Amino acid sequence: MKRGNGVRARASDESLEVESPEATHEQPTDLVRAALARLAEEYPRKAEVVTLHIVCGHPMPRVAKMVGVSLATAERDWIFAKAWLGEAVKQARAGEE
Repeated sequence: MKRGNGVRARASDESLEVESPEATHEQPTDLVRAALARLAEEYPRKAEVVTLHIVCGHPMPRVAKMVGVSLATAERDWIFAKAWLGEAVKQARAGEE
């Protein structure tokens, strides 16, 4: 049997969430990808900040330079995007029930 018994941990900057694979019918990564795609449609710069910071692993000062905004603006975009994505995933999960 694999370690973790099918439970996955997902880390973010401030928290660690643990999910059971049985929690949703759709894979959590699919929900996040779909939410990130919607974020990119509505808020392209904020989605770029998420992609550069989380997917590519760049620190926020580098992300700010790459996007062409101040560090404070990049950090505000990051805070907004985390909340927006969290709510989008929550709504998607609620829609599955």
